[in-house]
Amino acid sequence: MKDINFLSKKNRKLSEKAQQDKKNFRYVAIFSSVVILVSLLVFGANLYLQFKNKDLKTQIRSTSNKVAKREPLEAEYLFFIDKLKVIRALFEMRSDKQVAINFFTNLFGPNIDISGINYEMKEGILSLTVTSPHIFYLEDALKTLEDPIILQRFKTFAKSNLERGEDGSYSFDLTITLQENSELIKETDPLDEES
Repeated sequence: MKDINFLSKKNRKLSEKAQQDKKNFRYVAIFSSVVILVSLLVFGANLYLQFKNKDLKTQIRSTSNKVAKREPLEAEYLFFIDKLKVIRALFEMRSDKQVAINFFTNLFGPNIDISGINYEMKEGILSLTVTSPHIFYLEDALKTLEDPIILQRFKTFAKSNLERGEDGSYSFDLTITLQENSELIKETDPLDEES
C-alpha cells in the first residue's frame, strides 16, 4: 500500500512560512540590536555630558568665589591708584611752583625776592608777589617784565597792588596765565635767550 501524505502541502507552506519568519526574526533582531546600541551610545553620551556640565558648573562656582574674594583687594587697589594720582598732581604742582620760582629768580636777579606763589594747574594761572629792596631794582624788574620776549611766553600778564613798605622796599603782585604747552616752565635762564 502506498502512503498518502495529506499534510505535505501544508508542511511545505509551514516550512516556507517558518523560513520567512526566521528571515523576519533576523531583520527584527538586527534592527533591535542597532536600536539598543544607538540607545546605549546616546545614554552614555548623555551621562558623559551631564558629568562634564556638572564639572563645568563646579569650576564656574569656584572661579566666581575666587573673584568675589578678591573684590575687596581690587577696590583697595583702585583706591590706592586714586591716591597716587592725587599725590602725583600735588607733586606736579609743587614742581611747577619750584620751576616758576627758579624762572623768575633768574629773570629778576638776586636782588629781587619772590614770595606768595600760587599756581592753579587746571587754569594755568600763576600768582606771585615780587619784592624789591629799593626803587632802582623795582624799575629794572618792571623793564624786564615789559620785554617782548618775556611777554610772548604768557597768555595774559597783569601787575597790580604796587605798595611801598616802611623800610623803603616795594612790592607788587604779578598774575600770569600760562599758554598751553608753555615753555615758561623749564629750567633755563630766560635772559640767555635774548642774546
